[in-house]
Amino acid sequence: MTEEKEQEDFGMHNFCLPIRKQRGVNLLEAEVEYNSHLGSFRLMVENIFGELGTTFKRLSNKEIV
Repeated sequence: MTEEKEQEDFGMHNFCLPIRKQRGVNLLEAEVEYNSHLGSFRLMVENIFGELGTTFKRLSNKEIV
């Protein structure tokens, strides 16, 4: 992959961050819904990484299963 192609593929437009609440200002309903959807997606991704870690730990032959 060329450096130029990497910059196209991996940029700030590819990252999703939760919307943070400002002091004294409530989030809009759409912002709360966005955070909820983002949180559930992140949870799925983190669970998959956890399962991968467990699988590699079992296959590493360093511990008795």
